[in-house]
Amino acid sequence: MKSAYAYIAKELPETLLPSGLPTTIIHGDPKISNIIFKEGAGVCMIDLDTCMEHSALVDLGDALWSWCGLEGDNPENRFSLHKFEAAMQGYMGVIPLSSDEQHYVYRAARMIALELASRFARDIIDDSYFGWDADRYPSRKAHNRARVLAMVNLEHDIVNKKDRIIDILNTI
Repeated sequence: MKSAYAYIAKELPETLLPSGLPTTIIHGDPKISNIIFKEGAGVCMIDLDTCMEHSALVDLGDALWSWCGLEGDNPENRFSLHKFEAAMQGYMGVIPLSSDEQHYVYRAARMIALELASRFARDIIDDSYFGWDADRYPSRKAHNRARVLAMVNLEHDIVNKKDRIIDILNTI
């Protein structure tokens, strides 16, 4: 676990997005559970208390961990390229990204996975923010340890799939 914390501290600064990217109003928490589906199609987003002005890449990076992560809080979490391709086609059909922004999608996905890992790591110490599943974990700390590993492993898988992610972005 110590190596996961060191990895987060080393890699997170490298993933930060550059200043000067265009901003827009974003949802701020576009995880899959904040989308209402009807007949298999997303029809609206809920939980609008996190809306803010920021780069669309922050929202997209935040969406991708939830939409494309295959194992949620399982420490063996992986990134689905199939879901990524579908997510990007749908997203860019509604919110087109400039070529500059497209260039940073990979980085945004890594950034948010590591940012979430750091937040879960902090809550191992604070033991107060994130809820926990008492049926699967003996404590909030244990659940957050699993979440840290899940997000770090998700980020590792994103790194391992970088070339394919970029190929997908270049074909959309």
